[in-house]
Amino acid sequence: MYSEEEQVEVIKEWWQKNGTTVLVTIVGVLALVVGYNWWNANQKASAQAASYAYEEMLQGMAIEEQSPSAGNRAQLQSQAEKVIAEHGNTGYAQLAHLALAQIAVAEQDYASAAEQLETLLADKPRREVADIARLRLARLQLELEQPEKALKTLEKTLPEAWTARVLELRGDAYLQQQNQAQALRSYDDALAQASPEDAIRERIQMKRDNLAPAS
Repeated sequence: MYSEEEQVEVIKEWWQKNGTTVLVTIVGVLALVVGYNWWNANQKASAQAASYAYEEMLQGMAIEEQSPSAGNRAQLQSQAEKVIAEHGNTGYAQLAHLALAQIAVAEQDYASAAEQLETLLADKPRREVADIARLRLARLQLELEQPEKALKTLEKTLPEAWTARVLELRGDAYLQQQNQAQALRSYDDALAQASPEDAIRERIQMKRDNLAPAS
């Protein structure tokens, strides 16, 4: 057994040899704890800011839907661009691109709308957003008389519930290519896939009948 004085000397000797290492370790652990807490708080603040900016954008969309106007669209565009600029790594930014495309369509600027959707798809958004973007992009490409691009866009697998709409768009693309036989087959396939109560049946039937009038 060490005497009290010997114990003090042992502690002093150990501290002289290991004190610096212990202090560095303590400081390092404290830095990690403080850093994690800061990062966690920063992440929460960023998420809250993104959510708030997105809520503002949704309000802008509702206002534009109720009272369409150039002024409301300009305000909505500013809100959507803010979401993308400040929160580009979130799912909110993906939806902001959809909003900007919608604004461009309302302004009949189909090229800009298509560009927004192409940018969105290049960022590899989550599946449900990508599906919406592809279907809308194909429609825009047909508006821009780009049937080859539309057919390529529609090569990706889309939700089964949209099969009739996809086949209709393919028919429209073939029709732009002057391929009436293929367009007719696509419209027939679309009618076969559309449920009896589907509102698009009448539109597809009209397109089909215009290609092959009843005798």
